Amino acid sequence: MSRLNCPPGTARIVRTLNGILLLGSIGLISAASQPQCQNTVQGLHYVADDGGRLCRRDKLDSSSGCCKFAELETCAACNMESKCCNEFESCVSCCLQPQNDATTAMKHSPRGAGKPETGLFSNPFDYCCAKCRTNAKSTVHENAYKSPYHHCFGSRAYPEGADAAKKTPEFNLASVSIVEGEQGQSCATACAARKTARCVVEAIPSINNCETMKAHFQCEGGCENSFGEDQPAYVSPKALRIFRPGVCMINQRPDMMTCNGKHANTRRLCPCHNA
Repeated sequence: MSRLNCPPGTARIVRTLNGILLLGSIGLISAASQPQCQNTVQGLHYVADDGGRLCRRDKLDSSSGCCKFAELETCAACNMESKCCNEFESCVSCCLQPQNDATTAMKHSPRGAGKPETGLFSNPFDYCCAKCRTNAKSTVHENAYKSPYHHCFGSRAYPEGADAAKKTPEFNLASVSIVEGEQGQSCATACAARKTARCVVEAIPSINNCETMKAHFQCEGGCENSFGEDQPAYVSPKALRIFRPGVCMINQRPDMMTCNGKHANTRRLCPCHNA
């Protein structure tokens, strides 16, 4: 039998357990050829890898650092108008999607904001991680965020107008019925299902407050300022953590209050015109 050119200790194993080392070596070669990923590491519940995949931590392949598969809708927890998200991992994953072209953006963004002497990012993942971290512009009084959507990969540190709703005239709610929509249902559909004439978009600002929401939903997670065409709305307690389960979302963007907006994880509060 020919000897393998191995260290003495290894050679003894070959002589004693003929073939075992060879099989072990094949396993090592296979493991070494497995793709390796950078990932966001610190997330308690979710992880984003450098391929833009977003997954629960228990779905992360510990040997490669990659999400085993992209089980979550990448940009679902983000507002694509502002390019801001309510979770760091969602922000990084969304930033890495082809439509957001981080490869081009990183060529014009020095590592230190406004400091070209700090050099450019070496890869899209590092760029997106840096962009999605919060900074002083995303907080108020240094101890609270201006908006739940405070991880941003766009040009702003936080969504414009997210920290204060514009004042709108009060609507006389005596002329409408306040209806609790089903999960994933728009107000247009919720009102039509109850044979009322229509959803009254002009009345939405007048029910867009924590007091009214708590009168109709449990809001066990409290109330949070947010924005979206499905808001004001109550987030299902069974929703994934990135969607803020049990929270009542108060819409800070009057221009985004619509009758047709809906989200798979929320129940809308709807002003319906009395028939």
